Amino acid sequence: MYTKSNARIGTLAVTAICLFSFGVAGRSIEHESATAGEAANQLTGEDAKALLARTRVIYISSHTVYFKPAQLQNALRKRSEFETLKLAIIDTSDRQNNAQVNIEIDRPFFTYHFTYKITDRGTGLVLATGTVTAFDGNAAAPKLAGKIVEEITNAQSQMKNSH
Repeated sequence: MYTKSNARIGTLAVTAICLFSFGVAGRSIEHESATAGEAANQLTGEDAKALLARTRVIYISSHTVYFKPAQLQNALRKRSEFETLKLAIIDTSDRQNNAQVNIEIDRPFFTYHFTYKITDRGTGLVLATGTVTAFDGNAAAPKLAGKIVEEITNAQSQMKNSH
């Protein structure tokens, strides 16, 4: 049985641990962000295309209840270019740091527009963005997969033509 004072002590101890953990994590996150920001400032548009062209390992996240990452994962795997491009998908959030790029899907409220943003995980640089119009996530997934594969394929073609 807990007394009022024990509950307060327990709460204070938990609060202190949380603040300590946040402080340590906050410092390392700020340091990593500054380093990534400096690297991103030195990159050009051509470098962004090169990063997109070298994409092999992808992590997909969704910021809307109307679309699940698995929908895009399945749509990408069904495309013939998936194996040609030698793509791989990381499925669990605890392994997302192993991905080269993050693909974020969103759908603004009261619209049928699904947006995607492809971001380089190492630099935070936005490599590509786009929008498709669809009634729901099931209809949007193949359209999004097509546009994302097209972005990567175009980047690879541009890199081949420039060399």
